[in-house]
Amino acid sequence: GLSLNLSLNYFNVDDIFGYEPQPVLRLIHYFPIISNVDIGRFGAGQHSDYGIMTFLITDGNQGLQILYNDEWMNVLEIENQYENEPVIIVNIGDGLQRFTNDHYKSTKHRVVMRESIHRYSAAFFWEPNLNAIIKCVETICNDLKE
Repeated sequence: GLSLNLSLNYFNVDDIFGYEPQPVLRLIHYFPIISNVDIGRFGAGQHSDYGIMTFLITDGNQGLQILYNDEWMNVLEIENQYENEPVIIVNIGDGLQRFTNDHYKSTKHRVVMRESIHRYSAAFFWEPNLNAIIKCVETICNDLKE
């Protein structure tokens, strides 16, 4: 909230997350099938996540790509200098993009399998209440994009 000139706990209110938030943990296995971008065969096709944020941990195998400046870029695993702790990748979802009037963009991503190996990841999707109203926050609504 602070980066949008809001209170520290702006998003931590009952109307958004308090009553019945919808967090989801998904364990994902990608089969050892090499992708072929030309014919549209992917480990996971291009998409963005619809919620607020996604926290992702992978097994360290390559494959995850993000769309940045209209080009696909590999998300490289960074070896942590503290006992090889896993890296947590954070993706912004469509809900946060809507809250921020496109100030923060949801992360378009895909998985391209370059090797015939099993790939595993765990994705934690942070979702608001089913009844939450997703609308632009008041500090940046002057520039509403209809």
